[in-house]
This record gives sequence, structure tokens and C-alpha cells, in this order.
Amino acid sequence: MLENLIHYPIFSDFNDADLAVIAPIFRFASYTPGSIILKQGEKANCLYLLLAGKIDIIYKPYDGKPIKLTSLSAGNAFGWSAVLGSELYSSSVICVSPVDVFKVCGPDLRDLKEKHPRISALIMDRLARSVSTRWSSAQRQVASMISQSL
Repeated sequence: MLENLIHYPIFSDFNDADLAVIAPIFRFASYTPGSIILKQGEKANCLYLLLAGKIDIIYKPYDGKPIKLTSLSAGNAFGWSAVLGSELYSSSVICVSPVDVFKVCGPDLRDLKEKHPRISALIMDRLARSVSTRWSSAQRQVASMISQSL
């Protein structure tokens, strides 16, 4: 598991001791094309780090047809509702190709924050930086939202 974590961009320069702390909370999962990883309206409890493959993020308005918001490939994260304090996922995630992910769930992130605040802060900062590249001028806002919800 440790060797897989270092291939994900935000962990590439973590030392072995820090990786040993975080490795148990990140679970590996694989999905086949067409699989639905998250469903809009489901309880938001896990964040996903996309290791390989491509996914589409789909939003379904209550009064309209589904809309593809974006496609993501390896190196991106999704399922932000789980760490931003939202109760439900705001969109669905569908696999376009075979997909490998690490997933980490809210209780594990909260436990990490309590037991290893330095490592938790480093991860949250890097996650905020990774998502904020898609949203201009959002890094501080995302970091603040993550910090407040955990």
C-alpha cells in the first residue's frame, strides 16, 4: 500500500513515517467502465483519490436531464462533499474506463486530525491546492471549508 500512496501526487514527498501513519486509512478500490462510484443524493462519507482511469461527474437537476459537469483523470480527487461538511453528494460519478482509487472516509480523517494534526494539516492543504487549481482563487476558501468541517 505504501508504494501506491507515493505515486499519488500529494503524497510523493511524504517520508516513510508519515506514510505509515496514513496508509491504513486509505483503502484501494477498482471499478469497471460504467460503474457508478457515487450517486447524487447519497450520504457523503468518503473522498476519492483517482489513481488511474477516467470518470465523469454528472449532475441531475430535479426538473431536467443529467448534465455532465466535467471529466477527471488520474491525479484528481472527487467526493468533496464528504470533507466539506455536506450531508449528501451533490453529483454522481460514473467510470468511463477502468478506474483505480484510494478512498478515505470522514471518520478516519477526523481521527487523523485528532491524533496526527501535522500530517492531517499537510494532507488537507495539499488536497485544497489540488482542487483549487480547477477553481480560480478558491484555495483559501476550500482549505477553510475542509478545516471547519473536520
